[in-house]
Amino acid sequence: SPADAAARVVHTSPRLGGVAPLSPLPSRATMMLRRRGLRGRSNGAGPAPVLGRGKSWGLADFAAQLWEEREMSVDVMCDAAERGSLLEVKDALAEGISVEAKGQDGYRALHRAAMGGSRLVVMTLIEVHGAEVDSLDADECTPLHVAARDDKADACRALLELGANIEARNCAGNTPLHCAAANGCRAAMEVLFAAGADVHARNTGEWTPLYIAAFNSRIECIDMLAAQGADVNVKTKRGDTAMHRFAALGNLAGIRCLFAHGADACTRNNRGQTAYFAATDADQPAAAALVEAAIRAANEDARRRRQGADADSPFSAGGDPSTPSTESRSPSPERERFRALLFSEDIPEPSLLARGGAGAGAALDHVLSPHERRELSRAEKWLLRTTADEMGLGLEEVKAHRRRERRRRKATEAR
Repeated sequence: SPADAAARVVHTSPRLGGVAPLSPLPSRATMMLRRRGLRGRSNGAGPAPVLGRGKSWGLADFAAQLWEEREMSVDVMCDAAERGSLLEVKDALAEGISVEAKGQDGYRALHRAAMGGSRLVVMTLIEVHGAEVDSLDADECTPLHVAARDDKADACRALLELGANIEARNCAGNTPLHCAAANGCRAAMEVLFAAGADVHARNTGEWTPLYIAAFNSRIECIDMLAAQGADVNVKTKRGDTAMHRFAALGNLAGIRCLFAHGADACTRNNRGQTAYFAATDADQPAAAALVEAAIRAANEDARRRRQGADADSPFSAGGDPSTPSTESRSPSPERERFRALLFSEDIPEPSLLARGGAGAGAALDHVLSPHERRELSRAEKWLLRTTADEMGLGLEEVKAHRRRERRRRKATEAR
């Protein structure tokens, strides 16, 4: 510390004659300002000259210089560790720098070596110099978190071989697999899978690696996680699924990927909203049409099962909705339409957008305003109620759809 450095100077410097300072050493921030001539010395003699240019300087300035040189040495060692320069790292450690010292960025040498991906430096710091394999940075990330986040497969493998905790949590509750999935680091994910990483681990927001991959639109990572047994229908603390996220983004490739792994389009979040609501609320008509077709196909399958029909349901069985089942003798028209849309580049507007949405048939009259009830003919009411039954949407979804449709009509009339 600056105080220790100052004490050594007092007893060893003939220039100071072994005289202790008259006042306590100031803070580090004060010393930094003093070296720039912005604050007076501790003896009140006015601003001190910049080091190297003035004729004299005080004990505090000398201690601050020693402290700065020490920090510079730590930064040099950490930079060398990230570059993979083992010789420079050894030289810095031989000069007395602690292997657990932190640079000005808050990282230790082992963290920086993990960022650089040097297997040799990582193993040398741990095995030869005794670096803590699960040391934490300012965000409570271990070196394995950092290596996984930066897709450094060799560093991940070396850390795991030396006993790194594969399920370590940072301040957000993320494991190294969360970090790799969020950044699309497939090479690091393969190493973590081979070491037995938990694909069902949840962070503080109840996000699994699959959901965090969907949140960041990492479709390839979703494929890898689903192949390892991750649940594509898993919910967050708010009840949202990966389907809700992709629908809100309008990411058709992500939606198709989830359907290929057996995602359920009918899943609702804590607010009772399906992915269809998420798509329409975010003004994503193509995503809404695709999810709507999936919901219609699922509801038709459920209706036919209740009637004793022999129909296959990719949503209940977890199969690929684009692949016909050998057990299905007469696929429903809704299923055929969904399969046609699944890989189509030209997706039409969802049918409910044109009618402003619909709720459960029994609650329909409570959703419509008095004016709308007068305007709707009996045939139109019947059609709207039938659509509501097929879609199985909730009351809040109906209200939101109708509000958006009214705003859309007003905007069209204004133009």
